[in-house]
Amino acid sequence: MLDDSLWGRLQKMVRMVNEMRADLVLLTGDLINDALADLDTGLELARALEARFGLAIIEGNHDLIENPAEFERRVRASGVPFLLDESTVVDVTDFRFSFSDSVGHGSRSRTRRGDRGCVKKLT
Repeated sequence: MLDDSLWGRLQKMVRMVNEMRADLVLLTGDLINDALADLDTGLELARALEARFGLAIIEGNHDLIENPAEFERRVRASGVPFLLDESTVVDVTDFRFSFSDSVGHGSRSRTRRGDRGCVKKLT
């Protein structure tokens, strides 16, 4: 579990991101260090992030240490957009962006290292 000082620093980080009024937020993995016991806290912080046009999570290598299938199930159940070997397109004013998780690299085999997220401006 997170100690109070780390929890406070993470809450401050969420406030700082929200104060920036970001258009898009992509959490590029390692929502937890290695223990699923911390996942509810990580998801609470992710849900607290405010992005005007889109938010998504991809998994990182630390998210896969304890139980990759359980991590995926719980993140999907949380309602936070979760990309796994897929992408999504987000329109921001006059521009179109793609959030992706390295589609097509055979990573679903769970032999990957994680942390492969990408945001690409399409137009």
